[in-house]
Amino acid sequence: MADKIEAKVRSTKHYDKFIAFRGNRGHKPARLAKLMLSMKENGWFNSLPMTVKPSKSDGKFDVMDGHTRFAAAQQLGIPAKYVIVNGEVTEETIYLINATQKNWSVLDYVESYANQGRKHYVTLLKFMHDHGAGLSNSISLLSGKQVCGRDEIKAGIFEVVDMEWAIETVNHLKRINSAITLNAMKGKFVEAYLTARKVSDFNEERFIDQVTKNPDLVIDLHNASDIADMFERIYNYRLSVKNQVPLAFNIKQARKGSKQK
Repeated sequence: MADKIEAKVRSTKHYDKFIAFRGNRGHKPARLAKLMLSMKENGWFNSLPMTVKPSKSDGKFDVMDGHTRFAAAQQLGIPAKYVIVNGEVTEETIYLINATQKNWSVLDYVESYANQGRKHYVTLLKFMHDHGAGLSNSISLLSGKQVCGRDEIKAGIFEVVDMEWAIETVNHLKRINSAITLNAMKGKFVEAYLTARKVSDFNEERFIDQVTKNPDLVIDLHNASDIADMFERIYNYRLSVKNQVPLAFNIKQARKGSKQK
């Protein structure tokens, strides 16, 4: 059955009538504070009511959209304004409703799916916080992909491929980070290291040892190709020509192969 949103904007201070929808984003403190300042001065505009649906709990409503506005109204002690959705409301509905208000970030989707109890997204958030790897890096490490598409995250199909490999890799990066003045946890550096680990003639311990002994060889680069060249210089530093590895070429080839999959 199609969703039907009634036109009438209702108003109440009975905040206990409303139940947060578990698939929605949590509100960020900075955004909440900014919204409270606006609502304190201007009130809650009728043109931006929250959207609710009748709950299974008698007389209550599930909040589908407008959690942050509702939290601001509660703290300010002003009436909450809402419209009621009648019909079958799915998780997809809440995403579509929010998309009309403000585009979700990748983190918004991750947090929403984690709040629903989806184990791969719960694991992703925990990994990110436990290792300080940042969201993009954590996604790449856990998925085993240099770049995990935004569409995969949004569609709810992200999966953790190999936790042991991810933990091992992030620990390698931490060791590298402790030896240099730059940040090895930047996206392009992480992407290059992930790819290098998949190259058959790449020895991780040799690379880390070379970085530790020669930290000045690590320079701040932003282009993936330049970083691959730097990896080769570091890896082959003071090796005889016959023992040198064409690491940059191998990384670039592996990256091409990954993009074609």
